Amino acid sequence: MITTFRKIEEAAHAASFLSLSTSSKIHTVFYFIFLIRAIAQSQHYQAMLSRIHIFVQFKETPSA
Repeated sequence: MITTFRKIEEAAHAASFLSLSTSSKIHTVFYFIFLIRAIAQSQHYQAMLSRIHIFVQFKETPSA
């Protein structure tokens, strides 16, 4: 369980380097709230971690 929260913390740290616009910050906060709730209900921590990486890659794509 401790390593799970450490991975969440690492993902949040990675997300802090993403887009700095206010709307992106709000969406990121809501995403992590959803993610933490999902992890709390899931036993498949690796699957959730892979979703973090997909989200981070998506956010790094420049938007118009």
